[in-house]
Amino acid sequence: MIIADTSVISAFAAIKQLILLRKILGQIYLPKGVLFEILESKNKNLIKEVQKYTMSPDKPPHLEFISIFDTVELMEEVEEFKGRYKLGRGEGEVILIAKKKEGIALLDDKHARDVAKREQVECYGTLALLRMCYESELINKKELKCLLDGVIEKGNLYITSKLYNWILEVK
Repeated sequence: MIIADTSVISAFAAIKQLILLRKILGQIYLPKGVLFEILESKNKNLIKEVQKYTMSPDKPPHLEFISIFDTVELMEEVEEFKGRYKLGRGEGEVILIAKKKEGIALLDDKHARDVAKREQVECYGTLALLRMCYESELINKKELKCLLDGVIEKGNLYITSKLYNWILEVK
């Protein structure tokens, strides 16, 4: 089970490449807290992109790969978990669900990724996912650079030059 936080979804939506996540990961789940963060963001592009791929009865099946994970029964546990680690609601839900379901968390925030690792939850961020797209031959090196630049510019993702070069050091 792949559980995504707002940051990864936002980055891929900013470059209009959410479909790449489907191609490398298949089904993705958004906890309700993440969905609320997206809807409250007032970022019309982000909302439109997520709605385009969210499961609903009126969509062609090939576009449906984002499902909403209902976290109502976990709310007390989520509150305790996010309080213990000083996480946002979405990050807390993503890590806790991934831990309970033995899934993979998609997170960009360094603190959240550190918590995931401490909790023995496998996690990936936007940059690693872009590199996976290249390694899976879904995109070529020129497209990788273009998408990486787009994520930095449009997705407001800050990365060091060392990390930037690591992403592009693919063969």
